[in-house]
Amino acid sequence: MASLYWQPIADASRLAGRFFDTKPRKTIFALLIFITVLLYGQLLATVHYAALAASARTSLPSLRLADLTWTEVQTAIDQGYDTVLIPTAGIEQNGPHLVLGKHRIVIEHTSQKIAAQLGHTLVLPTIDYVPEGDVGEAPTGHMQFAGTISIPETVFEQILEAAARSMQTHGFKNIFFIGDSGDSQRAQARVAARMQAEWKNEEILIAHIDNYYGHNGQFEALLAQGYSADQIGTHAGIRDTSEVLYLEEEAVRDDPLKGPKHRPNGVRGAPSLASSEIGEKMVQLKIDAAVQQIQQLMADNVAETTTDAARP
Repeated sequence: MASLYWQPIADASRLAGRFFDTKPRKTIFALLIFITVLLYGQLLATVHYAALAASARTSLPSLRLADLTWTEVQTAIDQGYDTVLIPTAGIEQNGPHLVLGKHRIVIEHTSQKIAAQLGHTLVLPTIDYVPEGDVGEAPTGHMQFAGTISIPETVFEQILEAAARSMQTHGFKNIFFIGDSGDSQRAQARVAARMQAEWKNEEILIAHIDNYYGHNGQFEALLAQGYSADQIGTHAGIRDTSEVLYLEEEAVRDDPLKGPKHRPNGVRGAPSLASSEIGEKMVQLKIDAAVQQIQQLMADNVAETTTDAARP
């Protein structure tokens, strides 16, 4: 390919050689031709190799928004990246055996897998501060356990809305909330519904992906394997513990510290039955549920937009 740029230089050299042993005026003219063509060839070669270097960077180094420069994000948008995931987690008690950041461990993994399967999708930084119960002298929910961090649902909704509006400002057309904690689901659904109504005529799709957490088939899969509902539980049991064993084994304590005897330990289920193998299946069920729901929402949105455009 480079020979296309250097061939004129070679031709100019041969042309100049015919005049170097003749009259001085012709020699100077030949030198000027040679220098002009040389500069022209260098310019074309520089442009060519710069284009090659730019094309080599079309693949993003990461799908995590925070790992990119603003120019990389802009380039991604220009190349068709029109979807973002806004993941939420939570800092909450998970029994004596699981770290407080359990939800972050899971959602950091699943959100990137979901984005990769969807294509043209970036993942925002995980929102860790979510509603976890009332604070103060009479704490409720997970706030009854040391280390949990909670914010009011109104504040959480404002954070979600601000993140979504930021992405809409930059030109993203599909915005999805994905939460790994049960206490975040209602607020995410409310914000998505409210903003979808506002943006109805702007060809923007915003939605809460509730199948990821609430309709992923995990419970049914474990029942089919012979586990009872009590063994599966609802918090820090087989599912949660298995997911973390699979993704970050060191975040599960082999010999956990026991809490005060008069206090519940925060576990609802049988974490002793958990395994990394179960965790791999549980994680994949979440990913599959989210991808399928998002793809269906996007397909329905395209169909609805097409129908609206066809109406007189």
